Order: sequence, then structure tokens, then C-alpha cells
Amino acid sequence: MEDRFDRLEDRIDQLVATISRLEDRLSRLEATSRPFVPMTSASATEDQVERMVAPVDARSADTTNLAGVLAILGRAFLVLCGAFLLRGLTEAAILPHALGIVLGYFYAAAWIVMADRAATTGRTLAATLSGCVASIVAYPLLWEAARKFSLLSPDQAVAGVALFTALALAVAWRRRLQTLAAAVTVAALVTDLSLVLSYRAWVSGSLVALALAAYSLWIAYLREWPGMRWPVALALDVLALMMVSKAIAGIDPAMPPGPPAVAVLIFGVGFIVVYLGSFALAMLRMRRRVGAFEVVQGIAILAAGFAPVHHFLKAVHLGESWFAALTLLAGLVCYATAFVFVDRRFGRGGNFWYFSSLALALSVVGLATATEGALRVALLCGFGIAAAALGARFDRITLRWHSACFLVVAAAIHGTLVRILAAYTADPAGVARIPSLADLLVIGAAVSCYLVFSAAGDGSSSPWPTAIPTFVIAAISGVGLGAVGLMFFSLLLERSGSLNPAPLAAARTVVLALSAVLAAGLGSLRDDRALRWLVYPLLVVCGLKLVAEDLRLGSPAMLFVAFATFGIALIVAPRLLRSGTPPADGAAKT
Repeated sequence: MEDRFDRLEDRIDQLVATISRLEDRLSRLEATSRPFVPMTSASATEDQVERMVAPVDARSADTTNLAGVLAILGRAFLVLCGAFLLRGLTEAAILPHALGIVLGYFYAAAWIVMADRAATTGRTLAATLSGCVASIVAYPLLWEAARKFSLLSPDQAVAGVALFTALALAVAWRRRLQTLAAAVTVAALVTDLSLVLSYRAWVSGSLVALALAAYSLWIAYLREWPGMRWPVALALDVLALMMVSKAIAGIDPAMPPGPPAVAVLIFGVGFIVVYLGSFALAMLRMRRRVGAFEVVQGIAILAAGFAPVHHFLKAVHLGESWFAALTLLAGLVCYATAFVFVDRRFGRGGNFWYFSSLALALSVVGLATATEGALRVALLCGFGIAAAALGARFDRITLRWHSACFLVVAAAIHGTLVRILAAYTADPAGVARIPSLADLLVIGAAVSCYLVFSAAGDGSSSPWPTAIPTFVIAAISGVGLGAVGLMFFSLLLERSGSLNPAPLAAARTVVLALSAVLAAGLGSLRDDRALRWLVYPLLVVCGLKLVAEDLRLGSPAMLFVAFATFGIALIVAPRLLRSGTPPADGAAKT
């Protein structure tokens, strides 16, 4: 019996120990857990409730329900109502005109401030509508103050436009209100251009237009809002050309006075600084890639930026040499930007091609306006040879292309290209008898550039874009040398007392056929891709010319010479091309 009681006591002791361990574990768990506090308790303070509820109320009052949207529209109409009340009081002479205009202007500015406050609470729709309605009030008010009431001078009205626009665009920038920025920019630009064209506020109006251009450009870079820069740039391009045209027309006493030369200069220099300077800064510092806008506006810089500068220099009688020096200096700066900064940081991508192409255009304009006659051709040819030498030395395809462009411009600017074509197409009386100095300079420069490229080892292994400038230069060299020969042949015909077109037609056929054979032979011998490209175009032109001219004008003896020469060229030239073609792998192994 005692054993049973002993076992029962042991069981009770074990149960008590187990319960005590459970109590300890439960107390530890309660100590580490977070007590639940309901939202209705005193710990949920009023500040916490306001922080949670206020943003939701602001958003719902703005766009999430119809009642909020209608309330915003109603407030916009009340803003317009206040503006019309001020206008009615002013027109009824209850308020003086000056006081009414001042009150209306500050009334519109106050609603810009209200737009900023609305944007702080997330009510973007209310902020945008407030800013747009304020613009509807302010800009027509400034226009009428200058036109209808004559209380403001054109410069004062432009200053009012500038101040209001600066305030509105600052709010749009700060609060990221893209629609407000676009609306204010367009309204300000229209008002400013209207004041410029109606009252000839050239200096102040052009400065405000340039400021809007800079804003639209940089807001596209920093805020990724690219839509505004296109219409603003188009308006400034038109304004630049209009200023130059009105300045030129204003010289006529019968025309109203145009903008002064200083205003034209300020606008031209500002245009170049805003666009070209912004492009360079964005590409070099922000690593932005060139796009369609930069390409289009880069072309506009040449006309809308440098044309006003050219007009100013002519107006102050400084001559073309100063303009040539400025454009040539700008071209060299663009060359340095492309090869020194862009190439080292970004490589030979779109930014490099952009600045190098702009440098080429500016350099060509500067050289073309620097001098006249053979000296101008000599400068262009000198730049072409220098570009060819540097391109071959440093293996720069860009400079090779520029070399070809310089030579083409040199051939076209002084009539060399026309005289070369006349040697192959004109009647004997229309062919020059002796090549001019410009002709010899262009042809000599082309031969020199081709020899430079040939010495650099431009073979079939080089990329095909490398061969295109070589092809152009080789064509100028070959066709030019043939034209010189035809000029001297025409001189012999004239001294013989007979300008019969049949011998000249046969001589042209012989020159074209021999040029094709020579190009095939040299191209195969030197593995020159550019000369190979010349062969078949020369044969095609020679065949068409044989049918169109020789059969119509030639005598039997001259036709014999022409057909024999052309037939031999058709046989020999393709064989020479095949003989220089590298064998296939299987043939080489065999």
C-alpha cells in the first residue's frame, strides 16, 4: 500500500515540475512579444491620424472622383470671374487704368503662387488649372496695356512677360508640372513675338525668346520633357531669318526701319551660345547622345545663327574677311571638340560625327568667304590635302571624307566642275582651250590626295567606307586629267582651222575607254578597291556616249577609232580585274 502512495507522490511531483516549466516558457514568450494596442486607444494620436488621412483626402479631392474635378473647374471659372470683374471696373473708370492693370497683373501672379501651394499637397490638376488660368489673365492683360491703353512701352510689356513667365516656369520646374510648363511657354512666346513684330521691341523681345529657348532645351535634358523644344526652336529660326530680312529691307528708304545691327548681332550670338553651347555641354558633361533635334537645329545654327552675325559685320563695314575668320575659328573649335574631347571620352559615335560634320560645314563657309578666285580654291585644296594627310597618318575615315568634301567644294565653287563636264559634253566651241589655274589646283590636289591614300595602303582588306572618299578623289583625278587632255585637243582643232565635232567626239570616247583600262590595271596591280569601282561606271558612260554622240556626229574614220577603242576596253578591262582578284581558298591550296 505504501508503494502505491509513493508512486502517486512521484507522479504529482513530476506534474508540478512540468507545469512550472510551462509557466516559465509562457512568461518568456509574453516578455518578447509586442502587446496589441487597438486604434481607438490613446496611443493613436491626432498627428498620426492626420498624416494617414490628409494625403488620401488631397488625392481624392483632385482626381479620384467627379465631384473633386468639378470643384476644381468651378474654382477656375471663379478665377476668371475675378479677372473680368477687374476688367469691368477698369473699363467703367471706377478704377484708374494703371491701377486696374497692376491689380490684374498681381492677381494673376497670386494664382501662380496658389498653384505652387496646391502642388505641395499633391493636387496637380488644381495646380495646373490655376497656372493656366493665371496665364490666360496675365498675357492678354500685358498686350492690352501696351496696345489698347498705351500705359506700357513695348520694352516694359516685354519685361512684364519675362517676370510673369519666370515665376510660372519656376513653379512648373519645381513641382514637375509638365502641362503648365508647356502652356506658359507657348503663351509667353506668342505674346513676346507679337510685341516684337508689332512694336519692334527687337532687343528685349529677342532676349526673352532666347531665354525661353534655353528653358525648353534644358527642361528636355533635366526633366525629360522634349516636346516643347521643337516649336520654340522653329519660332526662333523663323525670328532670326525675319530679323535679317527686315534689317536688309529697312535699308531701303521706302521701307520701315528694321532692327538695328546691334540687335541682330545680339540675337545671332545668343542663338549660337544657347543651342551650340547647350549641345556641347549636354554631350560632354551629361553624356547625352545626339538626336534628331540636335541634327536639325545644328543645320539651323548655320543659317539662323551665323546669318545675323554676317549682316552685322557688313553693316559696320568690317568686310567678309572678319566673318570668314570667325566661322573658320568656330570650325576649328568644333574640330578640337570632336577629336580632343568627344573622341577620347565617347569614341567615334554619333556625338563625334555631329561635331566633326559641323566643323566641316563651318570651315567650308569660312574658306569660301575668305577670299575670291584662285586663292580661295587654293585654300580649300590645301585643307583637303591636310585632311587627307592626317586621315592617312592616323587612320581616320572622318578626315578622309572631309578631304573629299573640301575638293568637291573647291571644284564647284570656281567653275572647275563645269569646265570639266563641258570638256566631255559641250560642242567644240564650248570647250575651254586651256585649263585655268583653279582647274590645275583642283586636279593637282586630287592627284596628291589619291597618292597619299594609296601610300597608306588602302586595299581590299580595308573597310568599304574607307574607299568611298578615295573613289571620289580618284574620279576627280581621272576625269580631270582626261578633261585637260580634251582641252588641249580642242586647242589643236582650233589652230588647225576646223572645229569639226567628229574628231572631238572620238577623242572623248578614247579618253573614257583608256581611263577604264587604266583604272582596271592600276586597281588590280595595287589591289585598290576605289579604282576597281571606277571601271564599270566608266565603261557604261563610254557606251552611252558612243550611241548618243559618236553615231550622230562621227564620220566613218572617227567611228572606226571609237568602236575599236571601246571594244578593246570591253575585252581588256574585265580581264585585268579578274587577274587581280585574290584566289579562293581551294584554289590557293591547290
